[in-house]
Amino acid sequence: MSACGGGRVSTGPGVSTEPGIAELKTPSEGATGVSQFEEFTWNRVPDALAYLLIISPTSFGAWDMYNESFVPSVSRRYVWGLLPNTYYYAKLCTQKSSGWGCSTSNFITGSADPPPDRQTFYQMVQGLTSQVRLMTQGMTNYATVGTPLYQEMIDHGQNPNLVNCTYYAYMLLDLLTANKLLGRYRTISLDGLEVHAITEYWDPFNEKWEVADPTFGLVYFDPNSQMGQGAEDVGTLLRAGNLSAITPLFVTDNGSAFMTNYYMDPITLFNNPYPFGSNETVALFYNYVPNSPLPFLSPSSLGVEGTWGIYVFQFANQTDSITINNAGELVTLTPQNSEGWVGTLILLNGWFVTSPVPPGMNMYTFKRVMF
Repeated sequence: MSACGGGRVSTGPGVSTEPGIAELKTPSEGATGVSQFEEFTWNRVPDALAYLLIISPTSFGAWDMYNESFVPSVSRRYVWGLLPNTYYYAKLCTQKSSGWGCSTSNFITGSADPPPDRQTFYQMVQGLTSQVRLMTQGMTNYATVGTPLYQEMIDHGQNPNLVNCTYYAYMLLDLLTANKLLGRYRTISLDGLEVHAITEYWDPFNEKWEVADPTFGLVYFDPNSQMGQGAEDVGTLLRAGNLSAITPLFVTDNGSAFMTNYYMDPITLFNNPYPFGSNETVALFYNYVPNSPLPFLSPSSLGVEGTWGIYVFQFANQTDSITINNAGELVTLTPQNSEGWVGTLILLNGWFVTSPVPPGMNMYTFKRVMF
């Protein structure tokens, strides 16, 4: 088990001149004055298996701002995070049985639209965040049939009964963009494996990016000061132990229940906010963890063998491993990142180790720090 972000990291297909591939219709090649909030459209290809759309301010195919794949029935999508008066490269790839073929184009966005008044702006952000979280059946992650979230899952070829943080974030970003509010996708992590996707929206009144987290139904915002907190703000306060200065504002009637029912304390995921853009992609791909997760973990040991629990393992060497019999299922654990961490594991009553234990292996459980 692990948190759910990080699904956007991949290596993209190369450019091809293969005939019969999709091309962007809007914005058109070389378009100027493009709205930050218009839908991107393309022609459907009859034998397409999937589409991949990449938008970058740096080069064709760079995975540093927007990259999403869709099922072949999709031919229009919002692109999030477009800045005003900016030159962008676009790459639209079509997957066919013979492989991938890509078309490229470019465009320039126009001036920023004026925001609504301050109170209306914050109400919109909070209302949209609430809407997304309530598009599921109660406290579950089953998208309700007929909701935009259900369609979001279908458009990405995903099971609507397995909504995770990535798709909650996508949905909120779609709604923000449709309402002419600027948002971007961010990734945060405790240890490089417990990864979570969030949304940041641009607050034009405070002139900063601030967090909205639809997975847990909250924004980090102080109604009294009218000031929100970005991912780096929350991470800095978390690592300093200044938890009282973190300002979660719950926007659904379920209050903090989504947070407290999660398998770990979600606030600790802000330990490592990956920088937005190309650095974020590199950080995820190479499991870069600048801040140690140890302050947010409690030491455990094989002395608890046989006791149900949610455990985290860390190995001293990349070649180490351990095999556990978990209710009759043999599970072999090996390091999953350069720091030696292994994804979280639920061990059931009666579990036991069936292999030698490598020197220097550590076990931990999660601390509940705030929720």
